[in-house]
Amino acid sequence: MVPVSIHTKFLLLLLGILVVLFSIFAMIQSGPETRLLWLFSGTLIVMGCAVYAAVRTRSIELNENVRLMQGILASISSGVALLTPDGSVKLMNRQGVHILQRGKEDLVGSRLTEIVPETQAFLHARAGAREEIAVQVPGGNSVPIGFTSSPYAVGGGDPEYRIVVFQDLTELKALQGELMNKERFAAMGRVVAGVAHEIRNPLFGISAIGQILERELKDPAQQELCHALLAETKRLNHLVEELLLYGRPMKLLREDTDLRVLWEEVLDQHREELRERGIKVTGDYAVRHPIAYFDPYQVRQVFQNLLRNAMEATPDGGSISITMLLADNFLMFRVTDNGSGIPKDNLEHVFDLFYTTKPKGTGLGLAICRKIIRDHGGDIEIESTVGVGTTVSVTLPYRSFAEAEAIGLA
Repeated sequence: MVPVSIHTKFLLLLLGILVVLFSIFAMIQSGPETRLLWLFSGTLIVMGCAVYAAVRTRSIELNENVRLMQGILASISSGVALLTPDGSVKLMNRQGVHILQRGKEDLVGSRLTEIVPETQAFLHARAGAREEIAVQVPGGNSVPIGFTSSPYAVGGGDPEYRIVVFQDLTELKALQGELMNKERFAAMGRVVAGVAHEIRNPLFGISAIGQILERELKDPAQQELCHALLAETKRLNHLVEELLLYGRPMKLLREDTDLRVLWEEVLDQHREELRERGIKVTGDYAVRHPIAYFDPYQVRQVFQNLLRNAMEATPDGGSISITMLLADNFLMFRVTDNGSGIPKDNLEHVFDLFYTTKPKGTGLGLAICRKIIRDHGGDIEIESTVGVGTTVSVTLPYRSFAEAEAIGLA
């Protein structure tokens, strides 16, 4: 198809030629003054047609450039804004409107600093410097924003505007925080593993001496003290084992594993206590699921910890739900109890090492669960509402033995 500008030029040129031919014909039939008038008129018409054709072509080019620029701005993943010296928005792309979580009609033409006061920094930032601010968005949340601001001069004169390029740093901050936590927990794990190893040997000696004394002592009161000593020693030994489990690197011994079977084994260990307390376990954990390639010992320990936590949170006569599903090459399962729930302030610390709200808790159970799940390439999350209950969601990548072998896990 011939472009519109070529059609326009051709038609205007044809019109000009016809006018000139008509003028020549009229000149032949008229007097000298009339001939000059026709010639001058024809020349003006031809020049006008040429000017119109040039303007028309330039206008089409400008419109095309505007559309191209709008398309570029719309496709940029960062927010872009053009601000006047008083902070009014002359232009803002779609991503910028999305980051600030306002309507475009509310921003363009209005003073941004009045709508989003924190953006006052856009107007006074050092040119080209990378800076950060925290912006309050509707709903009460705070969004971290990184930006660069540069002066922009219209027509080559003094700078009159500011071009601001900004990004939502929420995901980046979360990744940075996760990396820092991993490094901190890795360092802490090495320390506690060393300490636990040093404790283990004298603890074994204390336990052996206590057992000898318990057998040889005849006084019931002294035997009771030895029994208490051995009980505390056993508890400390369990704590040391958990510390070593958390602190030392573990090689996963993967094999084809049926999570349904693992759940049944864990439930069998607690069946009597569940019956005595009248706690009902529901869900689809008994439904057959695909065989996956995990370390069954480690995953069973996760199930053991999660079920124990749910039982401790659930009142007598309550219920625990265990659901499982396969979605997008991931196996997911959720353990939900109808206990008292976890306060919001405590919820963000539940995976911290040694953090516990239980009188006799060690604060290692959930930290170890997260370590095991992440060693498998999965993740674990907790949602809780006070007075309603708690749901622990675990996601594990589903791989068969052949797939694991192909990526070097087998």
